[in-house]
Amino acid sequence: MKALLIAGDGRFFLDEVLKFKKFLQKGAGIADVQVMMTGYMTLNRVWTRLRKALDPDRANGPLLLLYCGHGAETGWSVSFCKVVLYRLLITDLLKNYPEPIVFVNDCCYAATPIKYFEQCGILPEKMSFIAAINDKETVESYLVSRVQRSWEGAKAHRPSRHLVTVIGTDTPTRNEERLSPEVRWGAELDHLFYSRFPRSPKKNRLRKEPFVATIDSTDFVIKATSSEIAD
Repeated sequence: MKALLIAGDGRFFLDEVLKFKKFLQKGAGIADVQVMMTGYMTLNRVWTRLRKALDPDRANGPLLLLYCGHGAETGWSVSFCKVVLYRLLITDLLKNYPEPIVFVNDCCYAATPIKYFEQCGILPEKMSFIAAINDKETVESYLVSRVQRSWEGAKAHRPSRHLVTVIGTDTPTRNEERLSPEVRWGAELDHLFYSRFPRSPKKNRLRKEPFVATIDSTDFVIKATSSEIAD
């Protein structure tokens, strides 16, 4: 079991990825968590790192692939004028990976890979794909945090609706924003990762025993006794 967390060109993206790394390592005890910071890497270097990390011969169980960064209509916009094409990522690497994959794509046009999954014949039961938005819109990047909250609650992340900006709007107003849903494709394989998180113990709730009044027959003083015990 391993995780490959990829941060795009921006400090916010790196912060989100590093928080998720800590979450996986401390919460689930996953030792093999790799982080890629693409901002200062050449495109050739990015592909070299991807091929090494996704080498079928190095597979050791389910894979969590997470990208948090800028997105183009054709792939990950990892830095200025550098795009990792979804078509190549899927046909050359993910298609040949022998283990189940949970793929979290937190970027604009995030659902674009779905058409390549279908073209390549990737089986839905092998891939659990969670996209921040459909393949037509831009989006603010907060999917990683929402997935983390779901997994902390020991449940699969279900698509939610959130505020997005309409494409082509540089300075949006409320009339140019709308609620738009996340997108899922394939099986719900989240449990491969969230089931490793220990459940939080239930908090002890205090309850009071019934109020009891007794009468001392000697001096007729009323005595009240009560106690609190934990479940």
